[in-house]
Amino acid sequence: MYLASEDQLVAIVRNLAQSVQRPLLIGHNPGLQNFLLRMSDGRDRPLRERVEDKFPTGALAVLELPGSRWNELEAASGRIIELILPREI
Repeated sequence: MYLASEDQLVAIVRNLAQSVQRPLLIGHNPGLQNFLLRMSDGRDRPLRERVEDKFPTGALAVLELPGSRWNELEAASGRIIELILPREI
């Protein structure tokens, strides 16, 4: 999703088929970084702070979201549960 904004990424996720269980979003900043920050609620403070600082090319974040319906996705409803930066591999 080249150059997708955070709003566009939210719309993409909200429009996923309910049969999709674990979508993988591949994109670019600032949209992807802003999407992660918008969707996480702060319970993930150490990982969230690392994403706030920098979400470099090749980084991978796992965002856990509640609920079972993509079209009901709300801001600050999930938490970042994994963050892997290229320099750590």
